[in-house]
Amino acid sequence: MKNRPVCLIIMDGYGLDKPSQINAISIAKKPNLDRILLNMALKL
Repeated sequence: MKNRPVCLIIMDGYGLDKPSQINAISIAKKPNLDRILLNMALKL
């Protein structure tokens, strides 16, 4: 197995909820985090 860089990101207090106009996280422009969550996150 090849050694690869790893990044541990702890986002304490960062909540994910359904997108809506009152959800600041869902309406924010965050392309890098969106890409990470779409492609790499939650793979345990």
